[in-house]
Amino acid sequence: MLIQIIQLIVEYWVLRVIQFWFNWPVYFLKRFWNNMDAYHTAIDQYQSMKHCQLTRSVSYGNHPRERLHLLEPTQTTVRGTIFYVHGGGFVTSCREMYYNSFTYLCRRGYRVLIIDYPLSPQSRHPQPTLSILRCLNMLRCDAKWNVEELHMIGDSAGANLILSATAIVQNEHVRTHFQSYLSQQDQELCRAFRFPRPLCCVSIYGMINRKVGSQHPYCGLGLNFLWQCIANYEQNDSALFPVSFADVISIEQFL
Repeated sequence: MLIQIIQLIVEYWVLRVIQFWFNWPVYFLKRFWNNMDAYHTAIDQYQSMKHCQLTRSVSYGNHPRERLHLLEPTQTTVRGTIFYVHGGGFVTSCREMYYNSFTYLCRRGYRVLIIDYPLSPQSRHPQPTLSILRCLNMLRCDAKWNVEELHMIGDSAGANLILSATAIVQNEHVRTHFQSYLSQQDQELCRAFRFPRPLCCVSIYGMINRKVGSQHPYCGLGLNFLWQCIANYEQNDSALFPVSFADVISIEQFL
């Protein structure tokens, strides 16, 4: 009983405090940081935002977190598109944190999209993956974007999402299995989705396996709790539920 109470406190209060910090104070600190951009250099030794145009908070869906930042080169022709999904254990962080890390690629001719998605515990799987698919559909179908192919990059939780989304995009049986966990309305939407072709997937220390928690005695408790927050097992009590990338790629054994 005590453990359940502690879990509820952490899940419904502590995680929200962490989210608040990354959504607002860090956002304003980052805006201040950018005002001092003349004093910051990227790994290519340019000023961080030089020759890069930033468009903030482009909507790709109805959820408040379904937003993206867009980086576009101003001094060279666009040669490709990079789709980046941030980490944060599925419970925290935001698009504002990481776009400066990609400006050197923007200067080399890449249009870079930094994607936000709904966070746990308010929005649990499969909602984050569905949001990524919704964004990919917009990029492919909206004439303003018309993206036919792109490079997928994600770190930590974001790596899980880009790998899972790519598996769903490229494998019909995986997509059918994923759709079976959606509401009827979302199933119909997902069936109509069209996607750009992923040219590659880059996983940066991806959070891709739920079993990792049980294999690490010191951090295992926290990881197991985090997966429980993400998966909402009480409502989706199934070994088939595609929460981690490892779940997605192993479903063949159940089919």
